Amino acid sequence: MLETQKFKEGVIVCREDVDFEEGLGAAVDYRGDITLELRDGGQIEGFLFNANSERLDLFPKNSPQKQSVMISDVNSIVFSGKDEAAGKSWDDWIKKREEKKNHREM
Repeated sequence: MLETQKFKEGVIVCREDVDFEEGLGAAVDYRGDITLELRDGGQIEGFLFNANSERLDLFPKNSPQKQSVMISDVNSIVFSGKDEAAGKSWDDWIKKREEKKNHREM
């Protein structure tokens, strides 16, 4: 299981870091935008939704088209956006749902 708590908004994981592979996995699970800093100096910011051993797939910010980036082209991953689900849990969601349901029945 990934220790995703260490991969939160503001964290940067570089290719040379021992936890780069772990950071890639955490970036897919992250529910906010990430920024890929590329070896050619470019950057792509967006929502990462898929990764395999060679490629990352994301929805770039401000673009309706998905984009694929080769992992070999990535210099670092920045957890740049707010994780919209941080601090929220399934149990909290269920509890709020039940409270709303009970309130409507009154």
